[in-house]
Amino acid sequence: CCFFFFSSRRRHTRYISVTGVQTCALPILGGRVRRESLSLVDAQIDPLVPDSIGKTFMGALGLSLEQGLTDVNPSEITVKQSIARRSRAIIALVDSTKWDNISYGTFVPTGQIHTIISDQNAPENMVTEIEKRGIKVIQVPTYFKDNK
Repeated sequence: CCFFFFSSRRRHTRYISVTGVQTCALPILGGRVRRESLSLVDAQIDPLVPDSIGKTFMGALGLSLEQGLTDVNPSEITVKQSIARRSRAIIALVDSTKWDNISYGTFVPTGQIHTIISDQNAPENMVTEIEKRGIKVIQVPTYFKDNK
């Protein structure tokens, strides 16, 4: 992960890398970077989120019919909830391993999801039920590179 900053004296962009740094807590405007996922977390991000967002693409650790989109880290859940509240269309990006999994907390209930993009191995019974609820499901082919 690289963070960019601008030098007014030299008029060019520089960057610092924080991956591999195990004891650094990097405070930034609006929150902090969570080292494990390299994501921006903490509730202070809320004022930085625009009042209206058209489409939001969101990943999740779990997707269930009962809970919707779930994640494991409370700070990430807070940020995702803030963004989801302002979004007109939430597009979930979840591969087949996330279906029928429930993580620590919900950040988007099932009824607020507009579209789910997943691979072709998503469980057919859940895809059918999700589509019955008016949620569009797009299944894309999965390609694996042969590492041999």
